[in-house]
Amino acid sequence: VLEPFELENATDKVDAALERKNVGNTFFLKGNLQLANRLYSAAYELLKDIDFKDTKDPAFEVANTTRLSVILNLAAVRNKLRKFSEVVPILSPILSTFPKHAKALYRRAEAYYGLKMYREAIADSNKAFGLSPSEQIADLHDRAVKAQKNMFQKEKQVWSSAMNKVMGDLYEDKPAAKPKEEKPVEQVPEPADAIDGDGISEGGKGNGDQGEVPAASKGEEMEIDDSKRVEEIN
Repeated sequence: VLEPFELENATDKVDAALERKNVGNTFFLKGNLQLANRLYSAAYELLKDIDFKDTKDPAFEVANTTRLSVILNLAAVRNKLRKFSEVVPILSPILSTFPKHAKALYRRAEAYYGLKMYREAIADSNKAFGLSPSEQIADLHDRAVKAQKNMFQKEKQVWSSAMNKVMGDLYEDKPAAKPKEEKPVEQVPEPADAIDGDGISEGGKGNGDQGEVPAASKGEEMEIDDSKRVEEIN
């Protein structure tokens, strides 16, 4: 196996990546996921910097096909190793170029499910099933829908419990404060020249009429306070 620094051009890199991918497939099928991950990762590193849009490169088609195959296998083994956060970044660029690639959508849906991003998992698995219906995709979709509902239910219970606690603390009965004892008011003798009657000043003549509350001036408003399973290897 040639080392990366020994490779001179894109064709050499594609050949080396294919060699690593094929050996990785052998380890994957034998259940040696760690070693398969290392080999697929090495193949991915060889291919990721090649300009695949350069149609003058004679290895253009082979490079594109190899890169896609390596990425899908790398996503599969990382999902099995529960390295979900390392799957989405390598699949999203592929899906930007090939938005209707069912296997890439399924692999990313698996990663989203593992990350508990159920809404995204539902969206990807739904698209994948529409493109390539299978029991594995349908099962993943159903599990994501169920997990999403359970998550909403748990969040609802948490919020309900928190609100009940807040309201309970707010309206908790507290002992009333003892009223202050008032000192008796001394009786002051009325002066001899006090005015008899109901105590109404001259400005409010009448039988107890103290005048109407003045209305708001014109144009002035009264303010109101209202604040109160696709497991095949390529």
